[in-house]
Amino acid sequence: MLNKGACDNNKLRRSERSVKIAILDSGVTKSAVNGPVLMLLKSPRVKLGKQLHPSLPWNVDINGHGTHVAGLVRRVCPYADIYIYRVVQDGEAIDKSIGADALADAVYVKKVDIISMSFGWKDDSDEKLRAVVERARANKVLLFAATSNGGNRSRDGIAYPARAADIFGIDAAEVHGKPSRFNPVDMSRSQRLTALGELVRSSYPANLPIEESEPGSRRMIGTSSATPIAAGIAGLILEFARQ
Repeated sequence: MLNKGACDNNKLRRSERSVKIAILDSGVTKSAVNGPVLMLLKSPRVKLGKQLHPSLPWNVDINGHGTHVAGLVRRVCPYADIYIYRVVQDGEAIDKSIGADALADAVYVKKVDIISMSFGWKDDSDEKLRAVVERARANKVLLFAATSNGGNRSRDGIAYPARAADIFGIDAAEVHGKPSRFNPVDMSRSQRLTALGELVRSSYPANLPIEESEPGSRRMIGTSSATPIAAGIAGLILEFARQ
């Protein structure tokens, strides 16, 4: 990450606004947090994107996935403004209409620079969703999406929107950079990026049961973990460019 003394808001003279990153996921827990990892999420830089539905409060995360993702973005790019969009209930499929609404708000209202999506769908038949993805790209927003974790067992290939043109489809890698075995084998798209996605430690709600030595953190595996890391790296590059 960039040196704190070089990019602290109190010390850096900025010619442009701070980098803005939107996270579409399962929400984030900022209250029941303990330890240095989760303390990152208590920053005022982590804020509501939009309340998409009464049943989707942004600051409640009952499965820990969104909290883990948000923690990774904060650790990689700590001086970005992060907008949280809760788009999913625990154990339920993501409604494409809700996903489209989140994208539209992030692009047109919050005017974010980067969007991280650690999810995807098998098909791209929803016209509303396709249209907002196209408009986001036209507005030069950088979209990062997980490719999927099916490996050679799945015939579904790369999920949408990761397989769409001009979207950064993110595969996972182990600690030495070797591609993970669960990456999709679909070779129809050659332009795919890779980031660390195995045993990645990040924030996790302290009130959820896990087998970890330190409450408030968890190691997770998947392209879902690689995607926010890639998005955070892009945020660092953009922040450096704006200096």
